[in-house]
Amino acid sequence: MIQGAKVRGAKVKAWQRGRNAERVAAWYLRARGYRILAERYKTPSGEIDLIATRLASPLAKTIARPIANPIASRRRHLVFVEVKARATLQDGLEAISPRQQQRIRAAAETFLARNASGTGRGAGLAPRLSQCRFDAIIITPGRFGLPRVTHRPNAWV
Repeated sequence: MIQGAKVRGAKVKAWQRGRNAERVAAWYLRARGYRILAERYKTPSGEIDLIATRLASPLAKTIARPIANPIASRRRHLVFVEVKARATLQDGLEAISPRQQQRIRAAAETFLARNASGTGRGAGLAPRLSQCRFDAIIITPGRFGLPRVTHRPNAWV
């Protein structure tokens, strides 16, 4: 009986650590100009920790050549984010297995299908999965007890 209570306690702590990491990641993205559309988006095929959008800057890609209409060339990036809290960056990156990537991709397809033509927060943002990005945010212990956030855009395709 005592052993079962320890296991439950460990699972609760792991869940809390993961939830806190997701909150840190959401604030990190907000501070960098992203808008959070959904947190812990659940589907029968999988769960996505964060779904965010950001207006892409046309200047980031075309500094050398002038843009005829900078406003028209701006587009939104739809980003599906997996958040991991681990002791090291390498452990966090290894924790996102190919099977988990497939599940997140399937959940992203479900999100797009549900929001492509509706009026929800993600409506009309990216009609195709090829226009989306899959990022990883790894939260590791940092200095002075503060979390260290590592953002890996396009962590997988």
